[in-house]
Amino acid sequence: MQELEKKYTIQYLFPEHKRDYHHWQVKGRIIWVEWAHKFAKEVAKKKWEEKKIFVRLHRYEIETPYMDEIKWDNVDKLIFVNPELEGLFKNRVKKQVDTITIPNAIDISKFHYNAPTEENSLLAFSMRYNPVKSYDQLIETFAKIGKINPHIKLTIAAQNSEIVEDNDHYKKCKQLVKKYQLRKNVNLYRLRLILFVYVYIVFYHLKRRAYLLIF
Repeated sequence: MQELEKKYTIQYLFPEHKRDYHHWQVKGRIIWVEWAHKFAKEVAKKKWEEKKIFVRLHRYEIETPYMDEIKWDNVDKLIFVNPELEGLFKNRVKKQVDTITIPNAIDISKFHYNAPTEENSLLAFSMRYNPVKSYDQLIETFAKIGKINPHIKLTIAAQNSEIVEDNDHYKKCKQLVKKYQLRKNVNLYRLRLILFVYVYIVFYHLKRRAYLLIF
């Protein structure tokens, strides 16, 4: 955004409720809505004559009623962060929507490459073992990496949860660890004192030159 601000005037709107948003507030020719939820619904209620609406769909929105409530005919471009989400959207919403996948950009120049050694490890952590985190896909990918470097380790840590889908996803991850015979290389943790343990685990792994994945 800092680079764009050198060339364009950018207006920021941060409505906390739909009553805080009014069409007359919008000044620019391009309307960027960062989440495909209630404010995308509000903005897309009308067809703008001299403005274009760009909406970015992350992940959680795909399972919400907003997919049926947003007037997609009024959205000029729908942006996804990965092709899997684009496919899920097209399976659910049958309307013709102009879509494109633009992955989240990573400046690789800020990350120093460490040659694989027995001390290398991967750490992934988030608040919950929610399916949206795709830890099952991470384990399946790690199983392929393990064939190249059998010494690398993976630790997944998340808060203990009473939500059914979280527990189901955790059980699925355990089954994958067993399926791919990764018990010596993959550790799964469900924790209660999450913040304290997170700090401990992060510093422990960074000390061992870990690759840190935050979900």
